Amino acid sequence: MRQCAVAVLPSLTEMCPTVVLEAMSSGRPVVASNRGGIPELVEDGLTGLLADPDKPATFANALIRLLTVRDLANAMGQGGRARVLTAFTSEAVVNGLERFYDELSEDRRCAA
Repeated sequence: MRQCAVAVLPSLTEMCPTVVLEAMSSGRPVVASNRGGIPELVEDGLTGLLADPDKPATFANALIRLLTVRDLANAMGQGGRARVLTAFTSEAVVNGLERFYDELSEDRRCAA
C-alpha cells in the first residue's frame, strides 16, 4: 500500500471497505465510489476523491488529477491519515458505539 501513489476502489457496493482505511492510514489519497458507506470514510476533496462507478471517466479524471497535482495528492494523503488516527482507531470506534447505545437507551427511556 505504501508504494502506491493513489488507492482506487471502483466498487458498486461497499459498506465499510477496510482497504480504504488502510490506504488512508498509509497516507495515500483515495479515489473511490460515491456509493454505500464509502462517502462516510472518504471526505471528497479532503482525504480523496469520490467518483461515480457508472461513469468510468470520473475515475479517470480523478486519477489524472491526483497523479499530476502531487501537492494535492500529498495533502489528501495526509488528511486521510489524520482522519483515520482520530476517527477510526479502535478507541474512537468503541467510544462512538458506546455513545450510540447510550442514545438508544435514552430514547427508549423517554418513549416509555
